[in-house]
Amino acid sequence: MILVLRQRSQISNRLVALAALTSFCIRHDIRVLVLSLSDYREMFEAGDRTHRITLLFLPLSLYRLLCRIVSNRFSRRILQCCPGIHYLNETRSWADLPPSTLQRGLWIIDQAGDWCSSMPAISHAEAPVIRKIFRYREQYHQQAYSVYTDARAKSSIVIGIHARRGDYSRHRGGVWHYNEGDYLDWIEQAKHEFWHADEGRIHFLICSNEPGFLQAASSDSLTISPLSDGPADQLLLSLCDVIIGPPSTFSVWAAFLTESRILHLFSRDQRLYRSQLRESTLFYGWSPRLERAAQKA
Repeated sequence: MILVLRQRSQISNRLVALAALTSFCIRHDIRVLVLSLSDYREMFEAGDRTHRITLLFLPLSLYRLLCRIVSNRFSRRILQCCPGIHYLNETRSWADLPPSTLQRGLWIIDQAGDWCSSMPAISHAEAPVIRKIFRYREQYHQQAYSVYTDARAKSSIVIGIHARRGDYSRHRGGVWHYNEGDYLDWIEQAKHEFWHADEGRIHFLICSNEPGFLQAASSDSLTISPLSDGPADQLLLSLCDVIIGPPSTFSVWAAFLTESRILHLFSRDQRLYRSQLRESTLFYGWSPRLERAAQKA
C-alpha cells in the first residue's frame, strides 16, 4: 500500500504527480491512500474510493499535526525501523521501484510533489477514472461553463490562452514570463493559423494569474476570464478547443481533463503552427526537454 502523505508544491503539480501514481497503481493493483490534498479540500468533491485508490480529506489541524509527526527526524527513524514500513522523500522515488516491491508493506510518500520529470505516461483507458477521483467541486464546473457558453455562442472555435504571470517572473529565471505584447502577437498568429473560412469565427479566452492582464485588449472576439479562481479558470481552459500557453502543469492538467489539444510556448520568438498541437503531456510523460524537442520535430 502507498500512503501519499504530503506534496510540498502547488495544486496542479500535485495533481499531475498523483495522476501518474494513480495510473501506475491501477495497472499493478496497488492500494493508494491520498492525504496530500487535505489542505485543498475545499476545491474537491467529497473523498471517494475508486479502483483501490482512496482520496481522504482530514481536518486541516489534524493533517498538519500528522505531517509534523511523520516528518520529524526522530519519528522517521522509528518508522524506518518498523518491518514493512518504508519512507520515500526527494532522494528516492516510487517510480524507480518495481511494482512487486511497492505491493509489499506500507510506503509513505513525503516529497516535494514535483515528480513530473520521471513519471510514466497515462493511458487513455485510465484517464476517466483519474478524472473522477480528482474532480473539482461542481460549483467550479458551473462557473467555467457559464463563461464558456457565452464565448461559444460568438464563435465556432474557442482558443484558451493561459497567460501565466506572477510566480513565472522567478520560475526558471523568468524565461516563460511573457508580456502583453508577446501574447497579443501570438493571438494574431493564431487568428491566421487556426482560422478557415468554413470554420467560422475564433474567440479567445484569456486566463491569467495576474488580475487585469490584457484587459485593454478585450473585445467581441477576446474575453478576459472574470473567474479569478484557479480551479474555475483551469476548467474554463479545459473546455476550449485549443489551449496555448507556456509550459505549465496548470495547462497540462486542463488539457488532460477533456483531452483538449495544447500548444506550449517555449520562447518569445516562437511561431505558431497547427503541427505543434499535442495531447496533454500526461499521456506521454512530462519533460520540458522532450516536449521542446517534439515541438521542433
